[in-house]
Amino acid sequence: MKKLNYFFVGVPTLLSLIGFVYKELWFIAALFMILTGLFQITTAVIWTGSEGSNNIFLRIYWLLTISFFLMWVFTDWYWIIVLPPIIAIYFTVILNYNFKNT
Repeated sequence: MKKLNYFFVGVPTLLSLIGFVYKELWFIAALFMILTGLFQITTAVIWTGSEGSNNIFLRIYWLLTISFFLMWVFTDWYWIIVLPPIIAIYFTVILNYNFKNT
C-alpha cells in the first residue's frame, strides 16, 4: 500500500515540477491530485474500519480532510488549494509510520 501511495503522491508532484517547462502538465497534475485524494480517502476508510478510532494520527487526518471540504464549500478563501498537498503528505507520513511500527 505504501508503494501505491508513493505513486499517487509522486506523479502529481513530478508533473507539477515538469509543469514549469510544459505548462499544460499543471492541469494534468491537478486532475491526478483528485485520484490521489480518492485513493487516500478510500485507504483511510479501510484503515479506520480495521483499527477503529484508536489511532490519533488518523483522527487528525479525518479532521483535516473534513475541514478542507467544509472550507471549500463555505468559504471563498483562495489559498485553500494548498491544503490537499499538505493533507496528502501528512497521510503519507502516517501511513509510513503505521507500517514501520507493525
